[in-house]
Amino acid sequence: MSKSSSEWGQRSVPSARCVSPLLAAVGLALAGSSGFAQEPISLSETYGVWAVQCKSATVPEGSEITQNCQVSQELREADTQQRVISAVFTADPDTLRLITPLGLQLREGVRLSTENGDLPVGSFSTCLQSVGCIADLAPDIEGMENLQSSETLTILMTSINGQKLQANLSLSGFVDAIIRLQTLQ
Repeated sequence: MSKSSSEWGQRSVPSARCVSPLLAAVGLALAGSSGFAQEPISLSETYGVWAVQCKSATVPEGSEITQNCQVSQELREADTQQRVISAVFTADPDTLRLITPLGLQLREGVRLSTENGDLPVGSFSTCLQSVGCIADLAPDIEGMENLQSSETLTILMTSINGQKLQANLSLSGFVDAIIRLQTLQ
């Protein structure tokens, strides 16, 4: 993990079709669930650079359908298209899960800020060789207002060799995606 943010060719994947099946599976598997009788079996919509995705499943008793929904965005390296970072937002409760590369100082956590201020530090919960490191944070009302009124989410991390790393995610479409997520919950 020796690349600086400028070498990452910071760019967001603008289409829900570009969200990797692994990201969708990790995010939806870790998301909360709610029961719905007439919601779609699956859903994928794009709002700006954010994707809204839902998967429905029948509970083992067969009488209730549960639906897990999320809003997500991936940042990919321009040359190789390797995932640099993924952001997955779920509601009920509001949780922002970041899937980062391996090779970070876990004690440092992940710091988030926007042009309107800082958000709480996200703590890493685990690292998986096939996915990366997972950090969660639960934005409060002020944090959600900050995200919804901003244009860019800046993510700061520290590599194991002490190098500061920065990734910027566009918040274009985030408000509309969150509104849609809330209507699906």
